[in-house]
Amino acid sequence: MPATKRRNPYAPKLFNRRLARVLTACGLPDRAIAARAGIRPATLSLILHGQNKPRLTTARAIAAALDTTPDMIGLGKKRGAQ
Repeated sequence: MPATKRRNPYAPKLFNRRLARVLTACGLPDRAIAARAGIRPATLSLILHGQNKPRLTTARAIAAALDTTPDMIGLGKKRGAQ
């Protein structure tokens, strides 16, 4: 039986676009969002510009800092999650 490939919920272009849209809509400066998420502003900038792929925990922290869900910023849902 062939091995099945695990599907990564991270879609870089979708994530970057949605994250930028949510950041703009929230009206807070990137520095404030980075502080809420517990990351450096430079890290958030690299993620926004597609130069850094965030860890799942970082992406979830960013979503929480924006008062939204991970799937709203392009992470998708885990299989079996409700």
